[in-house]
Amino acid sequence: MVSTHLEPYSGHFIDQRHRELTEELLAWSLRLCSCRRGASWHARTAFLAATFEVHCAPADAAFWESLLCGKYCTYFFIVDDAPREEVTDLADRLRTGRPAASSELGAVHRKLLDDFRAGGLSAARLETEIAEFCSAVSTEGLHDVHTMTWEQFHALRRATVGTHPYITCWRILRGLLDAEHIAESEVLVDLAVEAAYLTNDLASLTKELHADEDGAYATSNWVRFHARSSNDLNEAVHAAVTRYNHIVETFRQAGHKQLVRLLSSFADGNLSSYFCLTATRYPDAEETLHGLLRITQE
Repeated sequence: MVSTHLEPYSGHFIDQRHRELTEELLAWSLRLCSCRRGASWHARTAFLAATFEVHCAPADAAFWESLLCGKYCTYFFIVDDAPREEVTDLADRLRTGRPAASSELGAVHRKLLDDFRAGGLSAARLETEIAEFCSAVSTEGLHDVHTMTWEQFHALRRATVGTHPYITCWRILRGLLDAEHIAESEVLVDLAVEAAYLTNDLASLTKELHADEDGAYATSNWVRFHARSSNDLNEAVHAAVTRYNHIVETFRQAGHKQLVRLLSSFADGNLSSYFCLTATRYPDAEETLHGLLRITQE
């Protein structure tokens, strides 16, 4: 039955691991489903989650590790596409320490954390970061693009992109939450998150402009936010590409510590994910993405 729902993606799987991961994530989410969007919607979500996971995971990732981190990716897409009132309710419950409601969001939230803990892993930091992600998503449409500072934008976009919890998933698995725990490490994590949202915002720009011409949610796209002051979309795109490539150069000079390798693998894999999805989810993005450098030079 799971494979039947994945038939529309049969020609888009990268390899057998990609297919198997998608199947596992779809089965996992369907067991928790209580929404009305149906199995086809969950199949799309599982495919997207698996696509990012197979690209962003370290090269030596075991399947069980990718499955666990892929469950977070699935959770991210479910939250990202959920009605705002449901996300707001979940965010309020997480912020006040009340049990998550028996909704699909609450069920997926609880199961994700339970699956981490079942492996003897500490999920405290992950739980905190997920709560911050849900809170940011629930309020992203309430900010005024005309009064927001760059610092405020970065803090919001850093949270709404949902990348920090994903990186934390892998830091938990690789024992890197305390290792190399110096200020420089957290700065590099923050740069990897910024690289992730720059890639997303460049890839999704055309789709966002067509869907929303009146300027709402410009606070959730770096290019659109930059263009608010320059009034030049092309210049804003160039600025985003320049900023991304500056981050790449920073990582190239950061040495070869384990955390740096993890973050570099993630950033390059994230870019590969968007290239993989340009024919379906991110139309007209390929030319712009070609301007972004990779940390690992071939």
